[in-house]
This record gives sequence, C-alpha cells and structure tokens, in this order.
Amino acid sequence: MHGSCENVIVTPEGEWVCLDTGEVLKENSFAEYMVVPRHSSTPETATPVSFKTHDMNIGARMSDYSSARNPLKRGLRTSKYATSSISRSEVPTITALQKLKELVEILKIPASVHETAALILRSYLDSVSRRPGRVEQYVAASIAKAVEIHGIPISIGEVAKAAGVEIESVQKAILQMSETEVVKNLVRKSIVKARFRGSSTKMRRIEEFINRLVSNLGLDPEVKRIALEFVRVSLKAGSGANIKTFHGKKSAALAAAAVYLAARLLNYDVSQKKIASMLELKESNIRKHYRFLIDNVAIIVYV
Repeated sequence: MHGSCENVIVTPEGEWVCLDTGEVLKENSFAEYMVVPRHSSTPETATPVSFKTHDMNIGARMSDYSSARNPLKRGLRTSKYATSSISRSEVPTITALQKLKELVEILKIPASVHETAALILRSYLDSVSRRPGRVEQYVAASIAKAVEIHGIPISIGEVAKAAGVEIESVQKAILQMSETEVVKNLVRKSIVKARFRGSSTKMRRIEEFINRLVSNLGLDPEVKRIALEFVRVSLKAGSGANIKTFHGKKSAALAAAAVYLAARLLNYDVSQKKIASMLELKESNIRKHYRFLIDNVAIIVYV
C-alpha cells in the first residue's frame, strides 16, 4: 500500500500508478529496485519492470565502468545481474507464469496483451490462499480476459483448446478473476479509452472477429458490411434492457451469428458447423445468437 492508495503498480516506464484513481504517485522508481555493484555508483541501464517474470525484473541488469589500472580498459563496461534465491512460496507463481508464456507463444499474443494477462494472473494468485482446479485454467482465463480488454479476436474456446482444458473451467475462472480489483480497474480503463476514441471495445472486437471469419471463409466484403450492420442495428434496437442483453452476449458468438446470417442472405452455402469450428464455438451458441439478431433486425424496413 502506498499512502491512501491500496492498489499500486509499477509501470514499464518506472512510474508508481494508483489503479484506483490512475494518479501517478511517483516517477522513475527503477533505481529503488537496483542492487548497485561494488564498483558502481548509479545504474546506467536497467531492464523495465515486468509482470511477466516472477521477480518483475527487479534483478535488473546494471552497467559498471571498469576500474582497471590500464587506461585502455577503463572505458569498457561490464554487465551484471542481481540474482536472488527462489523461495518455495514463489514456485506456484513461477510455474504459472511459465505456462502463461508457453500459451502466449502458441496463440501468438502481442507483448502488451501478455503483460496484461500476467498482471491479471499475478493479482489473482496473490488474492487467494488456495486455488481449486488446475493452474492451466487460470492461465487460460487470464489470457481470455486480457484479449477481451484489448479487443483481440481470440475466443475463449480457442484459448481453452490451446491450454488443454475444458471451456467451462476457463469460464468459471474468468468469473473468479473478474471479481479482483485489478481486473475491474483494467476493464474501467479500457471503457474510458474506448469512449475517448469514440468507439466501443466490444464493437471493435466483434468487427475483428467478423473480418477474420469473412477472410478465412473467402466471402465477399459485402458479407462483412451486412454482418456489421446487423450487429449495429441490434445494439441500437429496443430499450435499455435490450442493449444490456447485447452487452451480455459473447463477442465471438455474435460475430459468428452475424456472418452466418449475412452469408445466407447473399446465398452463400456456409454452415453453422463450419463457422463454429473456426472459433471453437458450439453450434448451439451460434443458433442462440442468430435468433437474438433476427429478433432485433426484424424492425428494418427497406423502401
């Protein structure tokens, strides 16, 4: 805890940031994490703090000017690393972060999303004394939540399959992680950013899913246009309760249903099974979201 703020993180730029308010409490804090070598005064370079490593890169690299008598060698720099022993209590976190790294590589997740997933995973592991189930389901859940926050078109089913766990266990873990303050603040922050850009994170992610499906299925761009229109009309249709229902739907399933609906209207022979397999969805999910879209777009009248 730092002052009156209970949720403080150190960003890769070295700032202490309060997750509750977004206030920068302190700047350029890397020096506080350095173990200065015997013949060095101040650090020349340092590895940025990262949630992806168990020690958050606190054992950072330092540059040391040689104090050799030979003036030709005096200008040489030597790199040193601060090392520390690993306690037994750190082993679960190290194991989880290693599995996270492996899954990130399989799914080709961007570095920024990897960092967010690591923050979510660490915050959850630190908040519970005992974790039921396999660590893989929490690793998968942290990635699923991170790609949702960043608007990346990767479904929960795809993450679960890559992790080798049941989708139901990942969904359960996501619900548990969503209750942590770190995740709540990350979600709020993504909403604020989306409003600043004048777009919805959910809508942007649905569009990315639609782009991916239309491209992989080799469909005409007109399918994409109509599918997006169905989703936009569905969002705007009806009362506030309907809009709330829209936001409760899964982005991947909505995109899949919209593409299926648009493709059939344009007489493309595309099955729900084929679309579902591309995003690791159940066909029943597509049918449910298909009916949801049909109910809302029934108000469209072409003249």
